[in-house]
Amino acid sequence: RQEELFFHLNQLEKLSAPTTFTKMSLWTLGQSESFFTKPNHNPIAGILRRELEITPTQGRKILAQREKIQKLCSNIKEVLQLIADLKALCQKKQKVFSDRMTKCQEILTPEQVTKLLVWIDDNETVLQNVCPGWGSERIRGGRIKSSNMKEKCDVGKASGSMT
Repeated sequence: RQEELFFHLNQLEKLSAPTTFTKMSLWTLGQSESFFTKPNHNPIAGILRRELEITPTQGRKILAQREKIQKLCSNIKEVLQLIADLKALCQKKQKVFSDRMTKCQEILTPEQVTKLLVWIDDNETVLQNVCPGWGSERIRGGRIKSSNMKEKCDVGKASGSMT
């Protein structure tokens, strides 16, 4: 299950990252005004203007789009950072679950572990009442609600509200 999760997250990251062609286009379109007005100062600018036969009118139109291109580049960076953050959160949650299951398996027999998992699925309401935030760790309707269940349970224990 963990491998599948990270396969899909890696696919999402791969699909969100711009291609080499897109990177070059964004880089070119995001250059300063002098890149287009003084191509002799930058060898790549001269080559691009010559090869693409960019007219002065086209150069001005490109310059007019620079702000939009810079915003687009910022959006791409933000999306890639959000994906990285999601991957880190998933890794953390997978580790917490794995650690908890390892502790259960050290203490309980395989049959008892199975019964515990079935009981958890069947008694979600009880768990929600005893441990506020329990449901936030569960997947419902295709969405993951995020919060720190362990912290909420520990807070409940400290305040004496848990039995």
